[in-house]
This record gives sequence, C-alpha cells and structure tokens, in this order.
Amino acid sequence: MSAHRAHLFSAELTSQELDAIVAGGPYGDDAAGELTVPEVVTFAELRRAGSADWATLGMVAQVLAQ
Repeated sequence: MSAHRAHLFSAELTSQELDAIVAGGPYGDDAAGELTVPEVVTFAELRRAGSADWATLGMVAQVLAQ
C-alpha cells in the first residue's frame, strides 16, 4: 500500500515576472542537495513529454480550466 500527496499552487504572472523567476534559478540549498530549477513548458509540451503522471496532468488541467 502507498499513499501520495501533492500540492499545486497557481499564480498569474506577467512575462517580466516569469523571466525573472527563470533567470534567477536554481533555488535552494546546493550543499544539502535540494535544488529547484524552474522549467517553463506549455500544457501540450507537458503532455507530449510524458514527464508528468495522470494525476499531475489532471491537477494542471483543473487550474487551466478555471
């Protein structure tokens, strides 16, 4: 048996804000081995890449539909 939890947060960003986030990365503590590297892709690219499971795709689709 296994149980998983996911948290999804959404925000509307201007192109300047998005550029600043991507250009400022990676974020986190490299010494601890915990880095977050922002990646920006379209929903279609996310689906084609096969890098997200169905639950994640469903959560992203739900946010986009709002």
